[in-house]
Amino acid sequence: MQFRQRRSRESHVERHAFRSRPGAPASAERSDRVNDNLYRKAALDRLESPEKLHTLMRVTDAKSWLALVAAGLLLAAAVAWGILGRIPVKLSASGLLVHSGGLADVVAMGAGQVTALEVGVGDLIERGEPVALVAAPELQAQLTGLRQRARDLKLNYQRSQALGTRDLDLRSRVANEARHNIEAAILANQARSSELEARLAKETRLLEQGLITSDHTEATRDTLRSVKLSMETLRAEQGRLAVENFSAERATLAALMAARVEMQATEQQIRLIEQRLEAESVVRSPHDGRVVEVRVNVGDLLVPGTPLVSLERLGKHGKLEALLYVDSRQGKLLEAGMDVQLAPSVVRKERDGVLLAKVKSVEGFPSSRQGMLRVLNNQELVASLLQETGGAPLAVRAELVRADRTPTGYRWSSDAGPDLTLSSGTRCEAWVITRSERPIALLFPALDPDRLWR
Repeated sequence: MQFRQRRSRESHVERHAFRSRPGAPASAERSDRVNDNLYRKAALDRLESPEKLHTLMRVTDAKSWLALVAAGLLLAAAVAWGILGRIPVKLSASGLLVHSGGLADVVAMGAGQVTALEVGVGDLIERGEPVALVAAPELQAQLTGLRQRARDLKLNYQRSQALGTRDLDLRSRVANEARHNIEAAILANQARSSELEARLAKETRLLEQGLITSDHTEATRDTLRSVKLSMETLRAEQGRLAVENFSAERATLAALMAARVEMQATEQQIRLIEQRLEAESVVRSPHDGRVVEVRVNVGDLLVPGTPLVSLERLGKHGKLEALLYVDSRQGKLLEAGMDVQLAPSVVRKERDGVLLAKVKSVEGFPSSRQGMLRVLNNQELVASLLQETGGAPLAVRAELVRADRTPTGYRWSSDAGPDLTLSSGTRCEAWVITRSERPIALLFPALDPDRLWR
């Protein structure tokens, strides 16, 4: 720098000496005068203060200071948020919206063939409403045979009753005649016995007087004993006739009673078959609900227990809730009351936000394929959920948060949510908020204030 200044001074001196020599050209003098006008002030300023030590150096201007202050505020806000803020930790889940009543199958009660379907998918039906008509030829044949048998038994009973009445009348007349004869014979023997007793008394007095021998009295006594024995025999015959008459009446009544019991049993079987035919030929819904699937066609053959219709039970207190499945390896982190965010498949969460809910219950053990089929009644849906949750899902039920002022009737993360009606069967993604952490703990776990303040 000093060399450059010294060289500039020497050049200036040489030019001045050159112009001062006598005989210098006029053009050169004019050129030097122009150059002096152009460069003299800058050169002189440089020579006077080559380092400009007396001038204050400007490092930053006002705009730079504003940018620096803004950067500092942003950094302070980031640090404050890292210490005081919270980031939710979420667990992903998959599922669908269902009514709290769940799903149920309407099944056939017996074997037969479908002749008509009374409902379709989406129909709302009430309990006891017909779902399908089924032809049951076997029951119809049994009913026809039992009715014919009942007619035969009734006819036989009437005949047996008539014949029994006639037999009893004949037996009663014969028994009455025999009883009258026996009573007459008994009366005759009583009279004969009285005579013989009087005769025996008289002969006893004569024997005491010696007028007759004892042979006479013994003969009279033997005759009296024979008469009394005959009387006893007649009385025994009278009792036997009464017993025989009673036995005959009892046998006749027993035969009629047996025929009547058999006839009543047949009539009872007819009533049972009629009730069974009514139940099996007209399949009725056991619940109030909405038909979600018709699983048979007209003409299909059925066996007992064949599902005809899948029904979503509504009930009086049925409400919409989320049935979710999570990986069982992480499902034990969930507890009742945790917040849930739902994104139904019919909603764009970037525009409408997420549906808010709370965990209602968490199953204690992983669900099996059979258990999920009993709840969902859809093999493809079960296979999809098993694949999404690692093959051993844990069932979680979440209750939607109600909000009367939104179009859907439920609360959303946005102000009003989408303008639509939510229905069961809608697939949805879900995120369960298990806990919240401070941002600084994610970068520096050792600096987590929650741990330091414990």
